[in-house]
Amino acid sequence: MTTTSTVSLGTVSLDPFGNNNCYQSFRFFFKNEGGTFQHNISNAPLSPDSLGPDNATGVQSASATLANTPSGDDATTGFTSGVKISSATANRFIFDTADLDGATADVQVTLTDTSIGKDLHVRPSFISLNVNGTTRKRLMLDLFDESRTAVDINTTNFPAGKVFEVTAIGWMPSNAAP
Repeated sequence: MTTTSTVSLGTVSLDPFGNNNCYQSFRFFFKNEGGTFQHNISNAPLSPDSLGPDNATGVQSASATLANTPSGDDATTGFTSGVKISSATANRFIFDTADLDGATADVQVTLTDTSIGKDLHVRPSFISLNVNGTTRKRLMLDLFDESRTAVDINTTNFPAGKVFEVTAIGWMPSNAAP
């Protein structure tokens, strides 16, 4: 005979920072489509499943629809679907997030696919930067090769038809609006 007991724990927050962060689990996909860089952000497999639904709510305007990835001057060029390529640091993706730092958020990334013919390493960080007139610490992903040399995001390193994908997990505010 099996007996099941239920115990009410009240409201339980899994946020290790205690500031209403939301667990994030998303996939960032990037490709060169005939000379035009495109990206999307979609739900990623969540592990463990008991934590709840997948989400990418920490990235403002994240979309699973492929969009052209802007790369203009950081100070004057906005995001498209939550991402842009940095003009100041050629190996960097910038994400449109709330103001973040290591004391209030934590994000880890795993390279899940690449077809560019190089061993890539991806380093997440929170860096203060002026993007389209708004300065705050945002999530950044920097690309390096096996010798820790920057891999610039250009059509030489990412020729037509090549892709790059990472899965990001961690804790960020769920509303990325400033």
